[in-house]
Amino acid sequence: MYQFLWVISFLFFPLSFVSANTLFNCPSVSIDIVEDELTIKGLTAPIEIVKVFNASYNLVYQCNGNCPNNIDLANLAEGIYYIDIQSYTSNWRFICDQKETITISSDTAPSCENIELDVVADELLMSGLEAPNKIVKVFDVFYNLIDICFSDCGNTIVIPNLLSGLYHVDIQLYTANWEFVCDHKEDIFVDLTDEPCDDNPCLGNVTLANQQAIDDFCGCTTVEGDLVIGKLIGSNINSLANLRDIEKVKGKLTIQGTNIQNFDGLGNLGFVGQDLFIHKNLSLKNFQGLNNLVEIGSTFFLKENPQISNLNGLDRWTKALAIDFDKNSGLSKVDRLALLSNLTTIKLTNLAQLRAVPPLSLLSSLSGLNLSNNTKFQNLNFLSPIGYLEGNVTIKSNPSLSDCCGLAHLVDDDPFFGSNNAVFDIANNPFSCKSISTILSDCQTITPSCSDIQVNANGGSISITGLTAANVILKVFDKNYGVLFNCFGDCDNFVQLNDLSNGIYRVSINFYNPNWIPICETIVTVELNENEGVVSFSDRTNKDKLSDGSNFLVAPNPAYGATFVDLKAVAGKSVQLQLIDQFGQKVWAKEIRQAALVPEKIDIFPFDNGLYFLMIQAEGQPLKTQKLMVARMY
Repeated sequence: MYQFLWVISFLFFPLSFVSANTLFNCPSVSIDIVEDELTIKGLTAPIEIVKVFNASYNLVYQCNGNCPNNIDLANLAEGIYYIDIQSYTSNWRFICDQKETITISSDTAPSCENIELDVVADELLMSGLEAPNKIVKVFDVFYNLIDICFSDCGNTIVIPNLLSGLYHVDIQLYTANWEFVCDHKEDIFVDLTDEPCDDNPCLGNVTLANQQAIDDFCGCTTVEGDLVIGKLIGSNINSLANLRDIEKVKGKLTIQGTNIQNFDGLGNLGFVGQDLFIHKNLSLKNFQGLNNLVEIGSTFFLKENPQISNLNGLDRWTKALAIDFDKNSGLSKVDRLALLSNLTTIKLTNLAQLRAVPPLSLLSSLSGLNLSNNTKFQNLNFLSPIGYLEGNVTIKSNPSLSDCCGLAHLVDDDPFFGSNNAVFDIANNPFSCKSISTILSDCQTITPSCSDIQVNANGGSISITGLTAANVILKVFDKNYGVLFNCFGDCDNFVQLNDLSNGIYRVSINFYNPNWIPICETIVTVELNENEGVVSFSDRTNKDKLSDGSNFLVAPNPAYGATFVDLKAVAGKSVQLQLIDQFGQKVWAKEIRQAALVPEKIDIFPFDNGLYFLMIQAEGQPLKTQKLMVARMY
């Protein structure tokens, strides 16, 4: 009788009897670190989920359910790693969650204590930069960036040819996997000046109309107003040598009607606050002497200088709001424009020798464009990096202009930027560039699709074809999610990996258009089994990024100079924008009282490269978050 009752009680109450001691015990997991290897032991639960993240919370390793009892991860970079282990019963009842933070480090950790800065003559020497990754920035007294090094900078850096003045140095050291170590900031002073004849800056405007006035000039390091050198008729100026003390012109700088062949004498000039006019200098051949000019505050006017053929000599020029080059009959190259970071308006007219403009890869938008009467100008490919165009656009009377496809993405009915931002005046060019309609008809292309991608395997090789998008991000991972192959942007159309061992490989491909607006994503899993002659493909997923239903498109992404947020869906409503870095810190915020139909521009130049999260809180809508990758090209 009693034995029967005991059996009945066991049948009806088995869990209360055995669960505490047998089924639900949390596994005793051990984590060992030996140099750059991580070992996780004791994963004895029926089902385990293991994830390992680096300091930036990028996934380094993951297994879901099919985890081995012991996991070995080798060749890990120095830095912090986060381990998350979840244990389940065989029928997926949760047992426990174990988390641990570990650090991979060498005996000689990087430190800012060894950094030394020294000035010798006109050179800045920086030593002790002993870290796997570093970011070094040098600014002038006005915080204009004059030099930068990113990642592989070497342990010693020398910056030559500095002008007299104050400089700000910012050095950041990181581990191999970009974990922040320390920040060293220091101001240094370069003194190259002899005893000046006058320490006071020039007040008001200064006019030097002839050679005698230049030779008598003394002591101005800063011109508070405008500086005019020469006059259009009757100037006898053939040397600027006595202007070597000038470092800054706060107003306009005009150089006109001179006989100079270069700008020797203005070697210390670094800043022009407003417009720079270079007009009717008939003997001027190059820009030698303006090697240290960094910034033009407004427009650079270059007009009627017939012997100028290029912009060589403007070695540090990186800033101007607009350029207006007109009637320079010998000007054939303007390569320096590719390095301008804040250019908004371009006017290139009556330039008989100019054939092309370099790609404006540091710009994301333009607010005005005029290309007219340029005899040999051939194509508009330089506009391909531009994502947004507004204002007046004039392209007229360019008899050799036969390829206008670089403009096509800025005049079509783009779902993001639209087509009503600019006023176009396109006429008197060859037929394919005759009008907007001819440009669109001649430049129509089929949007690349991830369905065109072919992943094939043969023995120990995997080949990938059909990478037809303008920009591609391709990654191939092994079974431990180690990266075997990685290309960013201009991947070849055919990629092949050879001498692969048996096992599982994952291929991840993202397509983007020329402005880095996402098109689609595909992931393919390949299993190689050479002994059995078997190659299997599974888990292929294609996702159309352009039609994923997102209300707030952010493009270009990755961003190089600026990015835009499409707020048409909440036009007229209030919107709050916040940018959060990967460490959870707010780095930028903006409140918009009434969202507009045109995209909202975010200038990313103040931010370091890396991953950010854009928080979008629109009136009457839930909070939305978009990832933004900043990838400035320095």
